[in-house]
This record gives sequence, C-alpha cells and structure tokens, in this order.
Amino acid sequence: MQNLKLNFLNNLTTRTNLFFLCIVPLVFVFFSCSEKEAEERSRQDDFESVESVEHISQASSSLIISPGLEIDLGNIAEHQTIPLEFELTNSVDADLNIVDVSFNCPCGKFLTVPDNHLLKPNDSYILKLDLYAPKLPIGNFTRYININLGDDNFESITVKGNVESNFEVESGRNINLGILNDPSDEWQQKITVKGINFLAEKMKFVSKIESEYFNVNILELTPSTAELTLSSNGKLPYTNRFRAKLQLPVLEPAGSSDLVFNISGSVGTAINFKPNLIAFDKNDFAEAKTAAKQTSFGVIPQENNAEPEENEYAQRSKVLRGFFVKDTNAKLPINWFKLHEFLEFNCPAGVRVDKVLFDEGLLLNIVVDKTAFAENKRLEIIPYRDDNRYKKIRLFYRD
Repeated sequence: MQNLKLNFLNNLTTRTNLFFLCIVPLVFVFFSCSEKEAEERSRQDDFESVESVEHISQASSSLIISPGLEIDLGNIAEHQTIPLEFELTNSVDADLNIVDVSFNCPCGKFLTVPDNHLLKPNDSYILKLDLYAPKLPIGNFTRYININLGDDNFESITVKGNVESNFEVESGRNINLGILNDPSDEWQQKITVKGINFLAEKMKFVSKIESEYFNVNILELTPSTAELTLSSNGKLPYTNRFRAKLQLPVLEPAGSSDLVFNISGSVGTAINFKPNLIAFDKNDFAEAKTAAKQTSFGVIPQENNAEPEENEYAQRSKVLRGFFVKDTNAKLPINWFKLHEFLEFNCPAGVRVDKVLFDEGLLLNIVVDKTAFAENKRLEIIPYRDDNRYKKIRLFYRD
C-alpha cells in the first residue's frame, strides 16, 4: 500500500511538471501581449465603454443614406456635442421596414428612434443623434451606426474624426501612486495644467473639488494655467490594484468638459483573514460558556497558528486545482503596526475579536459566547477601517 501511494505521488509530480512546461509559455505570451495593450486601454478607460465598434458588413441597396455611408467630422474639441443627421430613403417599389438602429458606444444618443418604422416607396426618415466628444478618447476615432432592416439585412454608417484636447497636462492624465504600505502613507504630486484650444484664453476650475480619497489644491498661475497639488487624504482602501478617477470641473468658460485623471497604484494588499469560515459546535462549549478560535492574515509563526500544515498530497492537489499555489509565507507590503492599530471589527452581540500583532502578520482571537448563536446559527464579522469594508469572517454553529 505504501508503494502504491509513492507511485501515485511520483506520477502526480511528473504530470504536474509536464502541465507547467506546457502552460507557462502560454501564460508568458498572454502577459506579454497584455502589457503592450494595457497603456492604450488605460488611456481610453475614462472616455468609453464600447460594446463593439465593428460595423455589420451586410449591405442593402434598398436604402439610400444621405449625406453618405461615411462622414469625417475632422477636428472636434473634447467638450463639444456634435449633432448628426441622416436622411434614410426607400429606393425600391416595395415597403421597407427599419427594425431598429444601434450605436454601440456610450458617446452617442439617438434623438429619433425608428422602432419598426415602415417606409413606403420613395419615403424618407430623418435619423438624428448627438455625439458626445467628452466620452471619446483624445485623438482619432471611428464609430459605426448600424441600421437593421430585418432578414439579416443591414446598413452601416461610419463616423470618423479627431478629438482635440482642451488641456495640456504636464505629466499626462494617468497618475501612478506607486507602492504604499498603508492608507495613511503620505503621497503628493504637483501637476501643471495649461488651457489650450477652447481654453486657451481662460481656464478656471471650481474652487472646491469633491473626492473620496484625495485632497486637491488649485493655484492659478495665469488666466489659462493652473498648478494642481494632489495629496492622499489617508483613507485609501487596502488593495494591490487601486483604481480611481479624479474629476476637476471647469467653472469658466461655461460648457467646458471636466479634466479627469485616472489614478492607479498599490496600497498594501487586500485584507483577507483565513480561515474566513469558522465552525462551532456543542463540544466547543462543553467546559465553558465561551469558546475561542483563531484566524490570521500574513505570516504567523507556526506555534501561534492554529491552522495545521498541509500534507504533500493536499499541496499537490491545490496545484492541479488552481494552476499556482500562492506562497503563504511570503511577506506582504503592509505596515502591520498601523493595521493592528486602526483595523476595527463590526461584531454581532456575544462576539469579541482580540488582535495579536506579529512582525509580518496579524492574528485574531475570536471569542464567542454560546448565546450569540441563540437566534441565528450564522454570524458575520466585518473588518473595516474608516469607510472601507473588507472580506467578512463568517461564523456558524452546527448541531
């Protein structure tokens, strides 16, 4: 039997190694491609969420579209709303039904909607929509209006143009916080913004900027130039993938679009105590009215951690289930002293959480009174800091 177990583990090791030899090159290619695309995606994320920008190729000769199947708007300013109008004419001797129209981009809104609109021979329909430049990326763009005539019969109108920026931002509109170990870590950046095109003569931001995570100070240098001082307000959430938008409305001249910054970075890492599902039963309360169990986050010395080590078979099984096993002994980029000091818990009645600080981790001793489960067999503990809530720790009682 022992030999069978050894043979099984050896075979499992061989298969696992072959699996990684196959999958790692694919993962490398995937991430290489992703990194090249990431910068372009981040530039557009603030302006668009396009479901599909591909036009439908099936053409119909029965519908005449004026001023044509392709229009070039040329240069437009990023604050503008461009009205578009098309005349759709039935050029055949039979009735023509316009089932619907679509513009798969949040940068436009139809003002007239031909929902199952019947066109008699030689009749026309005026299709109107507004194009919102603030919801398009800066630079060249191409979008499509698709007209559904039924029976897999479509027409597409191509709308092209170039969006010109009203702001010249010294460091660009994408800001990286870098790596912070705690939400209270100081972060500050000065940015010079100059108004151009529509804002070339005057650019004045509103005096007070509302932001969940950042303080903004605006110093007017000239009528069309300002120095922005951005700083963290100490209430950032713990996450290794922080993403936020900072929106600066322009007060003057009226009608200008807002200046929007995309801010990213790393603030420690996501708070996740394990185990986060803890069971109690009658044996836990056999000798006392209270029972205590532990959960932890980070690296806890083994003699203090109630969670048993995994055997070799369990570790190999986890590899096969999840591709990669995260090193639970890896140090996390967190200021543990501050986490211990400021992390709080929303606990149900009869539940108490005691925090124990270690060099590279935090241990929680959860003390539960048996009466806590009197009305509900399932309870939740919610870790929080300031207004940020983190993954729940769930307790349940089984008979």
